[in-house]
Amino acid sequence: MSDLSIHLRFAGIGDLDELMLVEHRAFEKDRLSRRTFQYHLRAENSQVIVAVIGDEIVGYALLRHLKKTTHLRALASLRRGAGRLLLQEAEFLAVYAGSDSIRLEVRKDNTRARHLYVLNGYEYYGEKLGHYKDDGASGFRYRKMLNVPTVAGIGNQAAQIDFG
Repeated sequence: MSDLSIHLRFAGIGDLDELMLVEHRAFEKDRLSRRTFQYHLRAENSQVIVAVIGDEIVGYALLRHLKKTTHLRALASLRRGAGRLLLQEAEFLAVYAGSDSIRLEVRKDNTRARHLYVLNGYEYYGEKLGHYKDDGASGFRYRKMLNVPTVAGIGNQAAQIDFG
């Protein structure tokens, strides 16, 4: 019997083709480019985490760590539960990187993602009109203040991350 649980690990440049496949399956518009993934996979202040079932990447979170905040640049999930695990791990890694908050933008019409963020304690703080270039859709801005007691212990209770 194969292991069907979701595991998390850091992505590497060898995951690029699968990341692009997830991107194209998850989003119809405003997809990240191969070049954008390449940049973030190599950038010192970025991290890309992937959710894996067996050998298949079923989601990712792309983080960019700034001075005191982490920007969740993108999150994609093709399997139920992967998005929540990726979001929790993103928060853990943001705290580890020294951030006191995490922020993101999400398409106004992406109600499923907006629901996930609100359920996980993110607060709406504004709208970016015309943020998405493909069709001019607006983006809603969310943020969450982080502190060690809020996210300490998350460290993958439901998943295992491979830091090696």
